[in-house]
Amino acid sequence: KKKNGDYYYVHTIITPLLDHENNIFAYLSIRQDISESVKTELYLAKIITILNETSASAKVGGWELNVSTGELTWTDETFRILGVEKTEGQQPMLPEGLSLFTPHGQTIIEDAINLALTLGEPYSLEVQAKTVDGRVFWVYTNGKPNFKDGKIVSLSGTIQDIDSRKKAELSYNLERQKSIQSAKLASIGELAASMGHEINNPLGIISGYTELMLQSSDLSEKTISKLDIVLKSCGRISHIVNRLRKFSRTE
Repeated sequence: KKKNGDYYYVHTIITPLLDHENNIFAYLSIRQDISESVKTELYLAKIITILNETSASAKVGGWELNVSTGELTWTDETFRILGVEKTEGQQPMLPEGLSLFTPHGQTIIEDAINLALTLGEPYSLEVQAKTVDGRVFWVYTNGKPNFKDGKIVSLSGTIQDIDSRKKAELSYNLERQKSIQSAKLASIGELAASMGHEINNPLGIISGYTELMLQSSDLSEKTISKLDIVLKSCGRISHIVNRLRKFSRTE
């Protein structure tokens, strides 16, 4: 406490001073004012708390990969998204991180990381993750290389839980495909109804005149046989048209 009443932080070392009989006769104290560094630490802790709360609200986690060691650094939200329990001093490695994705997702991420490390290309992906307890869900993750002295020393990026949005998107695309297919079927139905109407009119004329001709008494057997073939063909066409008309009905 200062003379003016203000408080401040100190780092102190207190050492006892001993006489020739090993009795303490005094204490020596060395103190250093660390108020600024403590204030900085408190400020950083507050910022980290705000970032963690914001990340949790947005379901976005952060990560960094140390290229030389393969060590991963995850934010609290990344642990939560991937379903990994955070323990004191835990340092996940790259193989452990990749194991938290489906086999197909692992292949995609490995290829993206290799391109980022060899060509310096950033990436953004939508892949399926798989928690330790077996839950499969969609995530969006991106990464970019970080350079030091012209050399890539780390990759860093974000990971976001997009399972609800992705499933809604896939469901929408499926329903859209069904809608397109239904529209195609409706068009075929309309075409079938139109064809049925257009074919029935001349078909009625053909079959009608054929029946009239068959009523004549001076026809040869050969002519009658051919006219019967015409009537049977008209019947066959009529059957096909009726099936088309049935197909065109909504029920």
